[in-house]
Parts: sequence; C-alpha cells; structure tokens
Amino acid sequence: MPKSLSFLFYNLLGPNYSYQMDPDFVSQHRIISFNKVLFKMLKARTINSLIDIENIYKSILKRQTVNKNILTHLLLQSLVSIYEDENLIITENPNTNPTENERLIQEWHLRLTEFIKEIERDSPYGDLPDQERNIIIDLQKYVEINDAESGKRKITELASLIRSRNDQLSKIEKITKWSVPISVCGVILTLIFGIISLIQYFSSKVPPG
Repeated sequence: MPKSLSFLFYNLLGPNYSYQMDPDFVSQHRIISFNKVLFKMLKARTINSLIDIENIYKSILKRQTVNKNILTHLLLQSLVSIYEDENLIITENPNTNPTENERLIQEWHLRLTEFIKEIERDSPYGDLPDQERNIIIDLQKYVEINDAESGKRKITELASLIRSRNDQLSKIEKITKWSVPISVCGVILTLIFGIISLIQYFSSKVPPG
C-alpha cells in the first residue's frame, strides 16, 4: 500500500487510538467483561468484600492500582445493566419463579449500592483532581472542629488553585482554537496526497499503449 495511504488511515483513525490511550478510558469491551465476571461471582456468592471487586477491576483492566472514580463508574453501569438486560436470570434453578428472580436482583442492587457507598466513604470527592480533593477534605475537617482560621486559609488556597486552573484552561482554549482548523487542513492535504498516490499507483499498473 502506498505510504501516503497508510498515513491517511493513521490520520483518520488516530483520534480513536489516542482516545483509547487515555489512562481513564475504559473500552466498552472491558465494561462488558467486568459486568460478566461481576455477575458470575455475585451469582456464585463469592464476593465477600470490596477487595473482591477491586481484584476484578485489576484483572479486567490490566492495572496494578485501583482508580476509585473509575470503579464507582463501572459499578453504577453494572447497576443499570441489571435492569436493562431483560434476559438476565440470576439463578440457574429452573423451578425458580419470576418473583424469586426479582428478589435476587434487588439483593444484587443493594450489594452494589453498598459497595459504591463504601468507596465514597473511603475516597470522598473521588471525581475531583488530587489537589482540589485534598483541600476540600481538609476544609471539611476544619469545619467539623470549628477551626475558622484554618478553614479561611484553605479557602484562600482553593481560590488560588481555581485561578491557576482557569489560567491553564484559557491557554488551552487559545491553542485549541487554532488546532481544529490546522487538523482539518491536515486531513484535506492527506486526502489529496492519498488520491494522487492512488492515481500514480494505478497508472503504473496500466501497460503502455
């Protein structure tokens, strides 16, 4: 295949691949695998604690550590899947009536909800960046012990961090404003060179008249 055509496919598929390289990205395939293993273990009653679910997470996502925010998101999706899948049969007993199956679904719902609450207790504000989360946790502690002075210092620290984040965002927006037109021009040029390469390639295959 001509090099320019390979370059064309790379440019067209590149954004998808770069998105999948995001450390917080979880593919649909792995979400389905996570649910499949989770539901099998729930059915077998082999999940005894949050550690068991974290082990599923590490195994399916091929990661050494657990991102509690991603794990919470996965468990929330699992909750939805319980009710979305009309063919989900929790028990293999053919004599089990629909009411019993509904009771077991409710049992799963309660278990998953408890695990989500446990994550939120252990890792509050897990969807925030580390710096903001630590400041807010400290601020919450100072409010609980009625330490107004320390609380004010944390509010000032948080305000400075927000200003810094806003400055960074403004810079990114300026860069992004030009990156889109440049990317579009790049794709158009790639298409043109790809078409030229195709013409040259097929022209070389035509025997001289």
